[in-house]
Formats: sequence, C-alpha cells, structure tokens
Amino acid sequence: MAALAALPCWLSAQGSYSSLEVPYHVRSVSMGGIGIADHGGTDMAAFNPALLQGNTKELLLSVLRYPAQIQSEMVEFRFPWRERSVAVTVRHMGYGSFEALDEDGVKTGEFAASDVWASLAVSQSVFPSMDIGLTAGIYQSQIENVRASLGIVSVGTVLRLPELDASLGLSVRNLGVALQNYGSYPEAIPTSVNVGVTKRLAHLPLELSVDGVWWEQGGVARIGGEFILKQGILLRWGSSTNRFDQQTEHLWRDILTGSSIGLGYVAQELMVDIGLRYSGIGGAIVGVGVATAL
Repeated sequence: MAALAALPCWLSAQGSYSSLEVPYHVRSVSMGGIGIADHGGTDMAAFNPALLQGNTKELLLSVLRYPAQIQSEMVEFRFPWRERSVAVTVRHMGYGSFEALDEDGVKTGEFAASDVWASLAVSQSVFPSMDIGLTAGIYQSQIENVRASLGIVSVGTVLRLPELDASLGLSVRNLGVALQNYGSYPEAIPTSVNVGVTKRLAHLPLELSVDGVWWEQGGVARIGGEFILKQGILLRWGSSTNRFDQQTEHLWRDILTGSSIGLGYVAQELMVDIGLRYSGIGGAIVGVGVATAL
C-alpha cells in the first residue's frame, strides 16, 4: 500500500500488512514501542497476550494521529474468565482519501484506504511464575473496492522474577494465513519473534523495558521507561535502533529522531495518557488514550 510510505519507520519489515506491527495505544508509542514483558502495557493482546493474565475488568481507548492524514483508533475490553484473562480488541488504521485518475490523468473521484483488525486474546497461568497467552483474529485491508483478508494468530509467554522485580517475555507475532489476496500474488505477512525484559529499578522510581524484534528481513531493538512520580503522574520515554535509519546530518534533528515522550495521570480507577513520537523528516505521531476500570 503506497500510503504506508508515510508511516514512521517502526519496523524493518514493510509491506501491505505493516499495520499489524505498529502500536495502537499512545502509551506504547510514548515508550518507543516496547511491550513484550511490560505488565502495564496497553498493546498486550498484540505484543504478548500472556501479559493479560491477572488483569481486571477494564476498557481502553486510544487515538493516534500520523502525518499525511493517517489516523489509528483502538478499543479494547478486558475481563477475567474462569481463572483466565480475556481481551476483545478492535483496531482501525485509516490512510485518508486519494484522488482517482483515469488513463488520461483526469480526476474521476476519490477513494479511501484502511485496515481493520479484530481479535480475541486469552491468557492463563501454567506455573505460579509463568503465564501463556494466545491471540486470534481477522485482519482486513482495503484500497477502494479491492480487499485482502488474513487470519492472524500470535502466541506468547512471560516469566515473572519477583526476587529481581523483573519479568521476561517471549512472543511470536502474526502467524497468518491469507483468506483473500489483493491480486494473484500474495503479500508477505510480517511474522516476527519478540524477546523482552522489564525491570523496576531499585534506587529510581523507574520501570525500564528493553525489547528485541526479528523479522525475516532484519530486526530492531527498542528501549522505554516509565517514571512513577508523585500524585499519580507518570513520565514516559522511549527510542529504538530505527533512529539510525532516519539520520539526515542535521544535528538536533538526528538527536531527537526516533525519540518518544509521554505523560500519564492516574486518578482512582481512571488513567489518561498523552504522547508523542518524533520521526525527523517523517513527522510526528501524537495521541491520547483513556483506560477505566469497570
């Protein structure tokens, strides 16, 4: 999809289905895209469904605004069920409107392009310190009247290390099968292997996460953290090795490129998040999110 060229470079794998790999919640964006071992994560169902275990009934909403009129939305409902945790998620990526031209270059109207991904995630404990999870869903991409559909499955596990105040996560994302292709040639599905570690530091009010992601075409390392401040305020930051692919030899732009920052505010059973990721000449992503206990 040509519109994907306007997306900031979150990943090494590119193609028509690259929106399977980007974060949909602003908290993830403001922490550099981490989330493989982070129990406070907001893209758990996509990144590592094992992290859902132990979550209470909760509703999450988020909207992200990209350059070039691209916008994503996410709504997720989490709830416990028979000693398991479940999440129902709907994600949408809209790429805006485009001019339709005939063979002479004359405008004949407009068309839209978008992706929709609906999924169901389930997690459960298999040992006192180990959880597993699975996410299954349907992903549909549409350009005007042309559609492609996929069946997508992701699996993951997380190991809690209470003596170190840390956790280790492993997931395989986007194992898929094409139900309908754009044309006669199938597009590659961005299957990835993900490893992450999250640790609460002993002498700082900081929870630090480091993730590694590998596709067939390459990989990326991500780092992000959340400072837990007073009065329910959370300060977040993040970056990734993608920054080295976006250098322009402009000192300050290159220093800031690939960096993310965000704020969260927790008041009783409500959390509000805002965040920004700067991608240099690719522009910036800004977003807002809300989560509430039910």
